[in-house]
Amino acid sequence: MSSFSDRASAGSFIASLKPFDTSGVELGNDDDQIKPSVDVNSPQEANILSQMDVSSSESHPRYSKDLALMCLRGRKYDPARASELLPNFLSLLDDVDLQREKKTQLVKDIQSKKVIHLGSKDSYDRGIFWLRLRYHNPTVSKSEDMARLLTMTFVRGLESDTDLQRNGIALVQDMTGLSLSNLDPRTAKALFTKVLTRLPIRVGKIVLFRPPWIIGSIIIPIFFTFLNKKLRSRISICYDHETLNKYLSPDALPAELNGSLAFDEDGYVRDMIQSASATAPSSRYEFQSTG
Repeated sequence: MSSFSDRASAGSFIASLKPFDTSGVELGNDDDQIKPSVDVNSPQEANILSQMDVSSSESHPRYSKDLALMCLRGRKYDPARASELLPNFLSLLDDVDLQREKKTQLVKDIQSKKVIHLGSKDSYDRGIFWLRLRYHNPTVSKSEDMARLLTMTFVRGLESDTDLQRNGIALVQDMTGLSLSNLDPRTAKALFTKVLTRLPIRVGKIVLFRPPWIIGSIIIPIFFTFLNKKLRSRISICYDHETLNKYLSPDALPAELNGSLAFDEDGYVRDMIQSASATAPSSRYEFQSTG
């Protein structure tokens, strides 16, 4: 059970929560995941891509055919919806552009290992992302810093994996050791209203693993009232590895989650930091450094 101080802190946290709209988050199917009927790089895909209206985006310095294709795949090959998403995606990349004064914080956020793309898949071929917000300090890493880290991590995943573009993502939020001091309502709002709504990504599953009592019993139920019904249906809470493995198999999870996936966290961090500093022409829409 929680202490009086925990309850007081929870009360203060709840008082800081403000409703926000999550209707713009694109959701994938869950138990009835349907594979795309269009093959990657096929004539059919090229034909549908040609139906996109990119007239308002082509002049954008970050525009590329690859980004348009990400939007098309992320919106189930609906050219109208992909055309609507593309300028919003480009706007997101502008918003989180890595300026010189932000590079140090981004590197620190990457090094914290609080947001990781595992590179593995769930049973629906959705890319798995691993969050450990116990490593997050919201007094140092502000909501805009987290938005930058999350966007960068998701975009890197999209760039590296066409299955992720087409099938969406699964998130496992490992809440082991999490405390209220790690949480910031503004970060949650940024994720659901500014990042996921403008990315060519479909959220298929969110697993909240081992939330502490004060968070699982008080904070999460209140937070759920802010989410639309369909998004809530994609979220599962579990407290043991056996239940976790009903959603994500052990071979797709690292040892810390009692899995068998061989994953080099330090190598991942090095690659992400190097990628964040990329200035090659192929990375012109990526998180470029100005220095």
